[in-house]
Amino acid sequence: MKFTFIVLSYNQQEFIVDNLNSIAVQVTNNFKDYKCSLIVADDSSSDLTLERIYEWVEKYRHLFYEVRVLDSELNLGTCKNYTRAIRYVSEGEFKVLAADDIYTENDFTDIVNKLKFYDSILTPVIPFTCLKTIGIDKGESLLKSIFTIKNYLSKKDGFQSRTLSSPPFTPGVFIARRMFTEEVLKYIEQYDLIEDRSQWLKIFELNEFVKFDYSEIPFVLYRRGDGSVSINKKNPTYLRYKKDQAALTEVQIKKSKSLMYRMFYRYVKLIQAIKSDFLRAMINPAVVTYKLKWLFFKSFYKNK
Repeated sequence: MKFTFIVLSYNQQEFIVDNLNSIAVQVTNNFKDYKCSLIVADDSSSDLTLERIYEWVEKYRHLFYEVRVLDSELNLGTCKNYTRAIRYVSEGEFKVLAADDIYTENDFTDIVNKLKFYDSILTPVIPFTCLKTIGIDKGESLLKSIFTIKNYLSKKDGFQSRTLSSPPFTPGVFIARRMFTEEVLKYIEQYDLIEDRSQWLKIFELNEFVKFDYSEIPFVLYRRGDGSVSINKKNPTYLRYKKDQAALTEVQIKKSKSLMYRMFYRYVKLIQAIKSDFLRAMINPAVVTYKLKWLFFKSFYKNK
């Protein structure tokens, strides 16, 4: 059996070794029956990220069946960096993780095996900022992550209903390699930074039914901080992110088969243009509904 760990890096010299070390722990402890490959796709880092990758690979290459370090003279953007790495996976399943995130020690080989029967398996993630207070396997952040997954899976199948909500936490999502046809990969490459939402739009368009499963065990620790492109307006790539966001919403408007959906997506596009995060949340019916459901779920869970 083969499995590929993919790491996407860009100017993450502070975090890349932690990420790679967490992969080494998984390979050593949990993937003993697999031929594991490692692909690190670096998107033209200007710091010491690449140097630290090569140093680590020299030390731990023996753990892997195959190792590829993909560098780039130009910054490709997350989407093209993502797709070029996936194209190297010709056999077996894979998992992509950003270089600033890390794997927990929990064994996810059962998740990998289930991808024979499911198209995608959703698992909860825990933000790094919560580690000191909630630990790895309990706490409100984990509970909220599990709730978000269950809320997403409660949607009806089909392009319209699935895409009404954002894709579930990308770092915790496992997707079978067979879902990434060349048509899907080329579609993702039409965008710059938002690889997750674009991949789901095309996957749902091409597949009338996507078979999901989920786990309540966290396998990924997700680092949240000032460097996040989607939440930090001072990040130099924030405008590139907003451009992708608007373009993807426009696609949803054009592909909507009913007036109700078209009106909804046009309203979403107007909301996305508002600069105030608080105001956007307050006037977005999907966000308000989600928060009310979360409060009910949390109350019910605590009273169990």
